[in-house]
Amino acid sequence: MRSLKFLAFLAVLLTFSKVNAQYTVTSIADSGTGTLRQALIEAGVAGRTTPYVITFQLSGDPTNNINRTIRLRSALPLVTSNTVIDGSSQNWPALGVSGAKIIIEPEFPNTTFSGLVIGQFSSTGAQTTAVEIYGLYLRNFATITNLQNVNLSQGSGIVVDYRSNNITIGAPGKGNVIGGNINGIIIQNSTSFTNPNALSKLSIKSNLIGLFYDGVTANTNVTGISASLYDCDLEVGGDNAGEGNVIAANRINVDIKRFSATSNRFNINVVNNKIGVDVTGLKDFRQLPLFLSSSALEISGLKVDAINSALYVRNNVIGGNRTVGVAITNSDFILTGNAIGTDVGGNVDMGNGIGVQVGLNGIGTIGGGASNEKNIIAYNNFGIETTSSKAVKITRNSMFCNKTFGIGKTLTILQPYIQILKKRADYVSGKATPNSEVELFFSQNCNGICEGKTYITTVQTGSDGRWEYTGNVSGNVTATASLLNATTSPFSTADLLPNEAIIEPVTCNGNGSITIP
Repeated sequence: MRSLKFLAFLAVLLTFSKVNAQYTVTSIADSGTGTLRQALIEAGVAGRTTPYVITFQLSGDPTNNINRTIRLRSALPLVTSNTVIDGSSQNWPALGVSGAKIIIEPEFPNTTFSGLVIGQFSSTGAQTTAVEIYGLYLRNFATITNLQNVNLSQGSGIVVDYRSNNITIGAPGKGNVIGGNINGIIIQNSTSFTNPNALSKLSIKSNLIGLFYDGVTANTNVTGISASLYDCDLEVGGDNAGEGNVIAANRINVDIKRFSATSNRFNINVVNNKIGVDVTGLKDFRQLPLFLSSSALEISGLKVDAINSALYVRNNVIGGNRTVGVAITNSDFILTGNAIGTDVGGNVDMGNGIGVQVGLNGIGTIGGGASNEKNIIAYNNFGIETTSSKAVKITRNSMFCNKTFGIGKTLTILQPYIQILKKRADYVSGKATPNSEVELFFSQNCNGICEGKTYITTVQTGSDGRWEYTGNVSGNVTATASLLNATTSPFSTADLLPNEAIIEPVTCNGNGSITIP
């Protein structure tokens, strides 16, 4: 009889694990029937292979945020495989410009636990898969009053075990708001794990990270997104309408690392986001009091240090980051269609310290052949700085009003030279490194720095380095030179090359001369 009862119980359990289930949260209490905590306890049934959907049906006046706020006294249970938490299911208006409808916060300040934790975080090798998080406002799991001395043992908004697979955080119309934490979202990588399963895809879309739900007021995380990856594809934003995130007012807005012992190659896509600027794309946070407390603080936009990775940074607005807008190390990359230091129209000064910085082993292209692939890089202290020993091609961008230089000189790799020697309203010619590709631009003289603002055309030099172009060049013109396996030159200047001028000094035999062959 006992055996029959056990078999019947096992059959029910197996049936449950294969059928979609739903739990409706009806209470804002920390624990008990109808709470989010109870929902996660019941979602944690071992062996479940179909979605367990947690929806919300809270009661009360939706204009009073108390009625939509869940205050936690301790950490929630782990979010396990095939769990969907959908705050957008609450039949109330969303908060501000966000898709969030449910607020989750700690009951007491200075907590050491985080809002949601996805994955096992153990050495068992168990992999958490198919988790979706929508419509939540995860706030204030850390107290941040001074970025120089932060208690990093405090909580983060969402913590993801780096071995997890197929994780979705936010989507159009039901994004999350994450602010006032050590990390908004952190993907953790621990060397204590053995034989980890690969995280094949993680998607972060449509969220406000580092802001209140109005999209313009700061609610700072120390780091907006901190991703330490193993083997995975990572999407931050997307090509479709509403998929971009607003990640701003954080000390470091996006910090992505990949240190993998495997040769597997994965994609990192950062697309259609606003990084360092508010939801309008017209205002940055350079004057945020937390940032002004120390001039030594690093304030950065997008930082990527990811070996064996293909990095695509496309159609983002990145501004107001005192240290650097985009910093790339150890990655193959393509940067196209971004506004760096300004808005998409190139009208608003939201300059970064360095617009784009390419460091150790970075290799790739900034710009592209199509008109929509140009980057607008303006109002930064430095436009593009490269210290990599690998080639960086800088092509057909719009650059202006960068305070020190547009494209910097590099000492770590060959960089061709470029000169404009003759110019009329319908003709321009000059010299460059032989067999290089010369791009001509109309230039805007901004504080004495001449950069290429509007692309004109591309011409090829011969084996003697001579080049020329016949056409309308009635305005101010500058040029760059690119060469295979080299980094693109700075914009042309009036400087002479070393030993280029033949100088005859004034003597009793003549008045002297300077000749340029």
